[in-house]
Amino acid sequence: MKVIKDRGNGVAPFAFDPAELGRQYRRLPLTVLADLAELCFADQPTYDPDPRLDARQQGRRDVWLHINQYLKLTSEQLERIYEGRGQVLTTEEEFLDG
Repeated sequence: MKVIKDRGNGVAPFAFDPAELGRQYRRLPLTVLADLAELCFADQPTYDPDPRLDARQQGRRDVWLHINQYLKLTSEQLERIYEGRGQVLTTEEEFLDG
């Protein structure tokens, strides 16, 4: 099933298959996911007293939540990503199998 997504920013809408997009996200290496988890405040507060930094950090967190939505990871898998920053945890196949 293709979904037409209008970005609402004047850029032409694009079509994508959510199931295929999820499969593509799940092909990301663990080191990439761990890096994104850290960059996107996956398991840490985003608050900053500077409203501009706070908004930027919340935007990064939104990116992680979007990625996680397509990955459909379990809490155990997320914990392994959070703990594995900067190191290779296991193979992607073992990771996704639990």
